[in-house]
Amino acid sequence: MDRERSVRQLRLTGRTVEVAKALGVEVWFRGGWSVDFFIGEVTRDHADIDWLA
Repeated sequence: MDRERSVRQLRLTGRTVEVAKALGVEVWFRGGWSVDFFIGEVTRDHADIDWLA
């Protein structure tokens, strides 16, 4: 697993949620990251982050 990519994606995710919250926009995960957040661990490398806004 590419730990650096996961850490980078998690950092970007946090920033995206902060900005969305400041703008009053609700965002949700879709796809692989949504599953990982639901179960509470990173299960695989993710090539992207899927969002629903």
